[in-house]
Amino acid sequence: MHRAVLLSTSSSIEEDGIELVNADIKHDKAGVAQPVAPASGHIVAGLVGRRMEDVEQQLIIETLHHCLGNRTHAATILGISIRALRNKLRDYSAHGLNVPPPSAGVAA
Repeated sequence: MHRAVLLSTSSSIEEDGIELVNADIKHDKAGVAQPVAPASGHIVAGLVGRRMEDVEQQLIIETLHHCLGNRTHAATILGISIRALRNKLRDYSAHGLNVPPPSAGVAA
């Protein structure tokens, strides 16, 4: 439910906006649950030939836009720590990339 709230792009969450991930969970060697992403050939095909660093950068910036600049929500969606996100954003800014300004507002 938390994920549905974070990823929602409208003021209400419909049935199709809630993804039940329990059926698609694997456990790693330490017994920690790891979600399994659905196969999306067309999405992966669009990434072929691009550098991982560029793909990561685009994903982070797009997630920040989705979260209206809220670093905490973006880090949660991305599955990284807020510190790691801030470090990456600092590096992006140092290289001249336009980074969305921080926001304490609630995203979408």
